[in-house]
Amino acid sequence: MSASAAPMPAASPAATPARLPAALLMATAGLAAIAHAPGILDMAGRWFAPSSYYGHGPFIPLASAWLVWRERAALRETPLGSSPRLGLTVVGASMLLLVASLVLEVHVGQNAALVGTLGGAALVLLGRDVVRRIWPAFAILIFMVPLPTAIILRLTFELKMIAAHLSAASMTLAGVPAIQDGSVIHLETGSVIVDEVCSGLRTLVTLVAAAALFAATEPRRVVAVATLLLAVPIALAANVGRILLLCYLDAQGAAVAPGETLHEVTGLVVYALALAMLMLVRAVPIGGGDEAESEGEATAANAPAAIEAGAATDVAGPEPTTTASTPPRGARAGLIGVLGLGALAGLLFGFIFTAPAVGATELTRKIPARIGDWAGLEIALGPRVPEIMGTSDILYRRYTHPRTTLPVDLYVIHATDSRKVAHPPEICFTGGGFATVDRADRDLVLSDGAVIPAVRTLLSRDGTTFLVYHWYRLDGRDTASYVDHQITWLFRRLTRSQREGSMVRLSTPVAPGTAGASDAQERIDAFVREALALALEPIP
Repeated sequence: MSASAAPMPAASPAATPARLPAALLMATAGLAAIAHAPGILDMAGRWFAPSSYYGHGPFIPLASAWLVWRERAALRETPLGSSPRLGLTVVGASMLLLVASLVLEVHVGQNAALVGTLGGAALVLLGRDVVRRIWPAFAILIFMVPLPTAIILRLTFELKMIAAHLSAASMTLAGVPAIQDGSVIHLETGSVIVDEVCSGLRTLVTLVAAAALFAATEPRRVVAVATLLLAVPIALAANVGRILLLCYLDAQGAAVAPGETLHEVTGLVVYALALAMLMLVRAVPIGGGDEAESEGEATAANAPAAIEAGAATDVAGPEPTTTASTPPRGARAGLIGVLGLGALAGLLFGFIFTAPAVGATELTRKIPARIGDWAGLEIALGPRVPEIMGTSDILYRRYTHPRTTLPVDLYVIHATDSRKVAHPPEICFTGGGFATVDRADRDLVLSDGAVIPAVRTLLSRDGTTFLVYHWYRLDGRDTASYVDHQITWLFRRLTRSQREGSMVRLSTPVAPGTAGASDAQERIDAFVREALALALEPIP
């Protein structure tokens, strides 16, 4: 008796996956790169700045590429498609955001638009199924975009105060006498200042980005959400531990100043510990821990078994096939057209439609130190002030007069073709813990009768009050309105006119008592009448 093997069913021809034309890919990538080049260059500069909070930025695109690569098995089983309506809508909205951000020089908007452009282009070229599979790779790109300077300043202050409060409370609970005074912790052996470096913002920003990457690779949804939610408290706890260590070293007579090697080492150790704590969260055995495979990996792993089973059961017949398609011609033309307009805007407003580069100005140095009986004394600026303001042409001078016991401070920031000088002083004062008591517009009258529109603000903190006046000057025109200054600056940018911009601030302390506010006002008025015109003469 002879046995004959049943004939194997003929294998159905595999569907040939659609391939995107190389010219289409190159055109899309090239136009997107040109459109977003100004923002990318600025973003890279922020990444590699000496005091950057975004040193992790260059690694985010690599992490995004890795998230795509790890889905390679599932992507082989996912046919290409096209979602032209949704994709072109996303790309169009991103281009509108890009153009507005280029015109207004809002870098965070330019870089956020980059993420939208990539996602929208992927919808047009690859389709919803592919984008649904790799969406975490696009989402994580948000963490490479630096926050605006004003937000960083505010976060730094808030985190600094939280860290100082928690550190002082922890030492008190441990039986170590500690008194918090703003961002200063007073100990029996001395005082520890919780400055910007010790705010923990750098650790927080980097740890949240790491948490997002961990969550993107975590198949257990509960653990992924827990990883994201715990990133902030873990970063705060680690930073408090660092401050407690610095306080201990101070108590032992080994005070560590910012910038010293040991101070930097403690920062690295704190981040390493925070990262380890975050990784421990992923080790918690919460639901579905053994199913670590992604859907695509599981499908790829089970494919050989399915083929063998089909052969063994001698099931014949054609297998269902999935069809892949390339974007229709209209979608291709729309994508290239929208990106082409964005590229034109990037060239015009990022490189061509700008005022010629000018050297650093030093006009504030020409403001006289002595004006009549008002004698000025220079006040040192913080090391990061020029970086934040985008100019080194800054004057901070304290003027005193024989007939007054309290001074008037003059603060002038000047730059050519820069919006950063329009820096409302409330940001600086609130960053130091001050709260706004009163705010109103009030004109200042010079000795020759000229009127300067200004904003009058009363700011207070722990019984200390300041009377502050500020306004903006653009090419000789003074305004109290930040919006007015920005709109005027924008129109001058569109006409390619050189813009000489300044922010001027006058401040004086308000003495305790009922007459303190009126005395402070008289002091400001006297300085305005007797000295302000000569002080501002060098400023265009």
